[in-house]
This record gives sequence, structure tokens and C-alpha cells, in this order.
Amino acid sequence: QRGPRAHGCLRRQGELLARMMNTIHETGCAGGILFEYMDEWFKGTWSATPLEVPWDRRHLWFDAQSPEQSYGVIANRPSTPIRVDGDPSDWRAPPYLTRTAGGSRDGWGTLREVRVTSDEGYLYVMLRTSGGPEGPDWTNSAFRLAIDTYDPSRGATRLPRPGPASIASGAEFVVDVAGPGASFVTVLAPYEPYAVIDSGPVASPSSATATTTEFVHLMFESNRERIGRDGIRYPAITVDRGALRFGSLDPNASDFDTRSDVSIGAVQGTIELRLPWTLLNVTDPSSRRVLHQETEHDPPFDTTATDGFRIYAFAVDPRRPGRKPLSRLPASDAIAPTYVWGTWEVPRYLTEPKHGVGTIRDALNAIPDRI
Repeated sequence: QRGPRAHGCLRRQGELLARMMNTIHETGCAGGILFEYMDEWFKGTWSATPLEVPWDRRHLWFDAQSPEQSYGVIANRPSTPIRVDGDPSDWRAPPYLTRTAGGSRDGWGTLREVRVTSDEGYLYVMLRTSGGPEGPDWTNSAFRLAIDTYDPSRGATRLPRPGPASIASGAEFVVDVAGPGASFVTVLAPYEPYAVIDSGPVASPSSATATTTEFVHLMFESNRERIGRDGIRYPAITVDRGALRFGSLDPNASDFDTRSDVSIGAVQGTIELRLPWTLLNVTDPSSRRVLHQETEHDPPFDTTATDGFRIYAFAVDPRRPGRKPLSRLPASDAIAPTYVWGTWEVPRYLTEPKHGVGTIRDALNAIPDRI
């Protein structure tokens, strides 16, 4: 479901398009059209449109959860303030949270600071620890973010294992970073939109009733169950929208992947995350609107303006899931500061060719009788 595609997938995109154009020529068809030239942020598709509200502002931001916006061979990417590659040197703004005293212990289990920024497509978070120069040992170190996306009186104030903890405002989302293949964004069950996409309601519950509410995975049915004419049953296919991919956005890195959500700075003791807005039920970041539908409804979903996000960070020991966090920011009982991003009416973006463009060019030039 994610766009833009990975480095390898970008090349594969060019290979597939080239093969199809060659097939069109070899079979004597009249011609073909390359779909499409450029990524288009204004486009919607059935899998993503319900969470892009209001629809007339969709062109102002990039929905990384929508494949329809990333079909082009020329990419339109958010003009990001940082690159998710594990290197903290491009984080210029002051820390969002920092440890002011204590925490003399070394290692990945000690959080030193949290930084936050955003752009037209993503929320970015960096955790700096006392770790390094080797990467984290995921058997004894894992990390968690609790994100309060709107109305601090709503959401869960008690976080489940591992590292059970209380927070001072209600969180709608938990982000667990526990290594490749074990890192996910989860959401409070009443606030999972695709579970009730056709009816609702979908809203963060009052903190008074959500202290033990379950956080669930963001599952999405990408292919519905079908039965062929011959009676063969084709089962439904579901994907976890919140599964986080490790890699780097540095083109020179061995693990370069434009789909990367998490990057580790082993030497620096840092973890960088990039979270698509719609993964956090932000329906329009350009006007700071989030999903909030308290009753059954007909499309589209209702929304509400948020004053910003409150983010709580934890280091936990997965070997002892019932143990309190190894470290946390902010301190216990303190409410996290509100991260407020600016609204906009004109988006910032960068345009660049994808890696498969050369393959397509060579294939078209090799067709002998093209017009």
C-alpha cells in the first residue's frame, strides 16, 4: 500500500512498463499509453479516500498510504526538513524533550532526547539514547512512543506491556520499535477506522473509560474474498498498515529503501522514524484536522481540529515485559508538550525522476517503427 516505492521496486516499475510497451508493439496493437508520467497528490482511490477529508484539500498534502498518488515515473516528494538515515546532524530545531538530570547509565536503554518535525507527508521523530557505537540489541532493548493526537481528555492513560506505564494525557496511538519485522503502529480499538468504515462511529474514547482499552493493529483488507466462475474460492488478503520498515533514505546506504519508516544511527545512538499522516488518522495535515466521528454516518467521516500532538517516549526491556520502562521522556506524571505544526495553503515539494526512467527510455528508443 505504501508509496513511494522502494529503490528496487522503482527499478522494477521501469522494467514492467518497458516490458508492457514491448508486448504492445510485438503483438501488433495500435499503441499504448504510459500511465503515468508524474505523481499526482490530488488523486484519490477507494483504499485511502475515506481518510482524506476534506476531499477538496487533498492536493495540498501527500498521502503515503495511497498508491494512487505514487504511480508516476517522475516523483513529487515532500520537501522534507530531514532525511531518515540515522544521522542526527540535520535536526536543527531545539529538542522537543530532553533529559535534564540523572540517567548516568550508558546504553540504548537510556533516552537522552526526543526531537519532532513534520512536512507535507509525514511526522518525523528522533530518539537519541546513550547507545553506540554498535546498534541496539533487540533482545534487551526496545522503544515505544505513545502519541496523543487530539483532546488530552480522550485516549488511554495506561499503556500495556511491555513496559507498562501511565501518562498524563490520553494517547490514541502506540508505536513499538522492537527491530525489523517486530515494529508496528497500533491504535485504540474504538479509533480504528477500517473496522467500521461503512458505518462508524470512530472516535477516541474518554480517558475515564479508556484506561484499559486495547491497542490493535491497523489491518486493512486490500483484496476481498472472491469466488471464480469455476467455483474456486480466493481468500481475502489483509495487510498491516502499521508495519514499520527498517532501512535508510540515504541513496548511498546499503539498506537504501524509499519506503523506509525507521533508520538506526548505530554510532550516534539514534533512532529516526517517519510516520505517514493518515497512519495517525490525520485527515488533512494542512489544516490540522483529525478523524472524529462519534455517531453512525454516511461518508465522508467527520473531523475535528487538533491543537497538536503530545508524544511520550519510552525505552523498555522486552525480556521482562511486566517491568517498568528503563527510561522515559518526559518524566513520570509530566504532561508532554504540544507539538504544533504550521498550516499551509501552498505545499512544498521536490520533483525528481524515479530509478526506472532510464529503463523505460531505452525500451522506447529500441522500438524500431515507433511514431
